[in-house]
Amino acid sequence: MKDGGAAKGFWRSFGVWALSCLILWFLSAYIGGVIVPGDSKPFFAFLETVRYNPSLLWLNLLILMGTGLLISFRRWYISLPVFLFHFLTLSFIFIYLQINGVAPNAFDLFVVLDGLGDLSGMVKEVLFFFGKQLALGGIGAFVVCFGLQEVLGKRLAHYRGNLLCAVFLPLHFLSIWHLFFHASPLVCLYSPIYVRVPAFYAMYEKIERMLYTGKRDAPLLKPGDYSGAPKHIVMIMDESVCGRVLSINGFNQPTTPFLENRDELINYGSASSSTNASSSSNIILLSGLQMRDLPDVGQLGLRRALLTDYARLAGRKAYYMDCQNARLQNYLRFRDMSSFVYLHYAVNKGIIEEWKRDSQGLSDYAALIAESPEPTFTFFLKTGCHFDYEDKYNPDADYDEIATAGNIPETYLRSVRWAVDEFFRELQERLNGEDVLIVYTSDHGQSFVGGILPHTVIDNPPAEQADVPLFIWPLSKNAREWVNAKGGFVSENRDQATHFQVFPSLLILMGYDADEVHNLFGASLFGLPPKERFFLSGFVFGELKSGLTNINRFIHQREPINLNDGQDVKGLEIQKAAG
Repeated sequence: MKDGGAAKGFWRSFGVWALSCLILWFLSAYIGGVIVPGDSKPFFAFLETVRYNPSLLWLNLLILMGTGLLISFRRWYISLPVFLFHFLTLSFIFIYLQINGVAPNAFDLFVVLDGLGDLSGMVKEVLFFFGKQLALGGIGAFVVCFGLQEVLGKRLAHYRGNLLCAVFLPLHFLSIWHLFFHASPLVCLYSPIYVRVPAFYAMYEKIERMLYTGKRDAPLLKPGDYSGAPKHIVMIMDESVCGRVLSINGFNQPTTPFLENRDELINYGSASSSTNASSSSNIILLSGLQMRDLPDVGQLGLRRALLTDYARLAGRKAYYMDCQNARLQNYLRFRDMSSFVYLHYAVNKGIIEEWKRDSQGLSDYAALIAESPEPTFTFFLKTGCHFDYEDKYNPDADYDEIATAGNIPETYLRSVRWAVDEFFRELQERLNGEDVLIVYTSDHGQSFVGGILPHTVIDNPPAEQADVPLFIWPLSKNAREWVNAKGGFVSENRDQATHFQVFPSLLILMGYDADEVHNLFGASLFGLPPKERFFLSGFVFGELKSGLTNINRFIHQREPINLNDGQDVKGLEIQKAAG
């Protein structure tokens, strides 16, 4: 009986411990955005990640079980470090949410750290701006640590010193070690929130460099002849739009019927993006990096003047319209955002439906330029067609003529119809009569191969992940004349162009000297395209290494050749220079 009672006591205590660990996970998942009330999609995204990364489930379990055990110890030299760790992590997460609108992720962590670094030593300012978040961090840490300690400390007092500690604490610390030194950004993203931030930090330390956070260089060009230039130039960067599924590019379903009837549209067909990931493509386009600069181990993308700096030098106000779900992303820092005179963030507008965000941004943009007496340059970042696709189009839209095409789901094609074709239909209506010149592309394409993500695949990514649309649309007579004066080469660039030509093209369209631009930044859309096209996959600032950063040759609508597998990197440099 005595042994039976001891066994019952053990399993009862074990049950309380397991329940506490479950509560810890739900709290962590809620703060980290994995569990969102009224929206099951983030949770199913987590399950899908677990499906392709089974180790993630064990990491979650073992880390949280060990956390529960550590919390149960009623010794100040254990309780105090555990409390401080939770206080610092929770406070940082709440501050990050306040700044960026989303939970910490791999590519934006140092953007926020950079901004917080400007407040280092400014205790009063930190308390003024983030006092509420610090208080929430303290309360959360107290409840988690001492609340659970009160429950677990009594229940586990007789068992901590033997079986539980002997088995789970070593596994707990081994799991954290694995997370810090071997996990991918995707696994870190779905780690328990308590270790996510230090895990990301360790991941960047593993790459052996911190991101450059200093001032950017001055523009390399002298002011040009801007007389006659369109009053408003807008660079529209879409999200996850694959060039080959647009009917203006020959797709056999009516995904872009409105654009097909725009005779003034200068369409370059399916182009190659610079990378297959949003953050990398955006910073490359904004900073003018060329294929010869990649991978960007010197972090030139964080040092060089941005498009907005050249726009201001050309006498233009710079606007930034972000219709996505964060305030700081794509490696842009606080000081970068200061170059814009107006910032639009969808997260500040309280728009719940994702398919409405681009329209709201367009409405704000139309009002801005209608009131602006000065010429402008705008970087317009769209919500576009990022999965989940069913959230990216009006559910009441009548697209009965669109159906699944092979392995391309109907929901994706409907989102393209809405996010691309209907967007530009509304754009023409809102900007009618304005002197506007539009350059349009997408950050990356989309593949539909089972068992892998539709973009951001590092090793041997499908070519469709870098297949993007690219066109110039001059809305006014003046804009059309301005573009025509810059030269032809439309047919030569059709289905042969790349993202790397966009930055030079925008500088020329702003009025900078074409020869100087070509000498500094390579080919534009107003000249011959490169002989070969390449795109980067993985970490844009990383070394060439399988699982981290790769360079891939882009072959239109075919699988790419990965140039890191058994090939000489020096040979790659020659190929890149020749391209």
